[in-house]
Amino acid sequence: MKYKNEYLAAVRTINGMKALPMRKESAPNIPEVPGVYVVTDHVNEEPVVIYVGRTTTGNLRARLTSYHLSGAPSSARIKKGLMETGVCADNPEARKYLEEHCFVRFVQVPNEQIRRFMEHFLIAYFTPTLNR
Repeated sequence: MKYKNEYLAAVRTINGMKALPMRKESAPNIPEVPGVYVVTDHVNEEPVVIYVGRTTTGNLRARLTSYHLSGAPSSARIKKGLMETGVCADNPEARKYLEEHCFVRFVQVPNEQIRRFMEHFLIAYFTPTLNR
């Protein structure tokens, strides 16, 4: 694997950073830079990675706040996944679940190709339930 050391460094960075709640109030703490993010569910004692995503052309703040928190389930994969797996019944319940139980960690990655590869690496590493 060509960038294995960089990917493992990203895992260490993500695991070592403080998780931010998936709420609009967290937006000022999320940078307006391209990157990769990991969403964890803290409903149980041990946090579980439920989703790994990346920005395509935009920035982390916009992606996480408008796409996942405000977006319709058809475009917000985390909410859609929560409803499809039966965790939540509808969009308002899924948004409430995200705000109450889910946290996000991220790493800045300026290069689109590396973001794409890093996203795939993190999905393989964490095996999140909503990326399947």
